[in-house]
Amino acid sequence: MEYIRKRKLTKASYDILTSHNAKILDIALKYGFSSEEAFIRAFKKQFGVTPGSYRTNRQVIALQERANLMKPPTRQLFTRIHSNFLPVSDINASVEWYTGQLGMKLIKHWIQGADLMYNSGKTMLTLIESDTFRPLHFIEFLCSNPERTRNEMIRKGLPVTELINIGTTQTFDFFDTDGHRFSVWNKSGESSSNPCSDRLLTRIDRNLLPVTDLRRSISWYADILEFELLHDWESGADLRPPDGETLLTLIEQPDMKPLYFNGRPNLITCFNLLVRDLDYSYQLLQRKEVEVTPIIDEGVIRTFHFLDPYGHPIGVCYEKENSIYYNT
Repeated sequence: MEYIRKRKLTKASYDILTSHNAKILDIALKYGFSSEEAFIRAFKKQFGVTPGSYRTNRQVIALQERANLMKPPTRQLFTRIHSNFLPVSDINASVEWYTGQLGMKLIKHWIQGADLMYNSGKTMLTLIESDTFRPLHFIEFLCSNPERTRNEMIRKGLPVTELINIGTTQTFDFFDTDGHRFSVWNKSGESSSNPCSDRLLTRIDRNLLPVTDLRRSISWYADILEFELLHDWESGADLRPPDGETLLTLIEQPDMKPLYFNGRPNLITCFNLLVRDLDYSYQLLQRKEVEVTPIIDEGVIRTFHFLDPYGHPIGVCYEKENSIYYNT
């Protein structure tokens, strides 16, 4: 109430100086004072001068600035899923396959790995050459026309499953040369006039993560990692990090196995979460009693990782300003 009274008197002081023809009584009534006398008493108590003297002499008075009533921005634990890691037996052959057959863009290529992505998406696919891994199925691509995409993949000689129609949605799976399985689907009602509609695939839309207890997993990812629950069904749920286009889809599977593989030379996470403040995220996870690995500074990137309740290794990364991925 005190702030509101001071703001009224401050705004009245503007009118006193700028509305030359306005009577003091009119200004008093405009700002809710019952009489000219009550307004003069309040004005002099606040500023030490009367309204008439202020209008004539324009003394310097201490005005009440407008308070910033907006809530301060909340700090995010994570922003989005940054990259999915996939083991491959031959990095050079895999890069050629993913760029040639799937039309992905090569962002960076090093001796034992490569980053690829689609221009219409932000989530990358990171290929890591590995000696030991099993075929995985945890990535789902979005496309505008699954039937056309499937026919094109058949023309290219890629192994695909049958096309399934679920209402206005179509879906099918395909396999890469290492046996990894990928799902493809279209969003209901998506127009073929989409500028990306001519592409084989549009972007990485979901990470499929197997869990043994769906309700417990939803609670953990929502409470500990602060993902938003979008919707759930009997055997699955879609969750989203704050700024993410790529969703995390939990799928209940009693016989699930953790999504990890041994790369060269370290344990590789199944996906990375991007952060704006790595130290803040690291300390907050520790306070939430999540066991985290030491932070590694690799020059342009700082990283650490942790395990979810089912043993899935999840990476956390911060891209420095000199990184080619900064602000991507």
